Amino acid sequence: MRKTYGTLAETGEKVIMTSTGYWIGEGGRHITSYERVDKKEEGYQYSMDRKHRFYLEAID
Repeated sequence: MRKTYGTLAETGEKVIMTSTGYWIGEGGRHITSYERVDKKEEGYQYSMDRKHRFYLEAID
């Protein structure tokens, strides 16, 4: 499990994430999906921008 460090875009909170796979975004591009590992959150999926800011994409 490879860890990726960054911040939540909405709050600026520092987080540790791991990639969980890919999903198809607008325009047919593949987007990596991330899951938070420093805090237990069931079903939350995030995406990351180039500045390592994470954005909540889905809650299962």
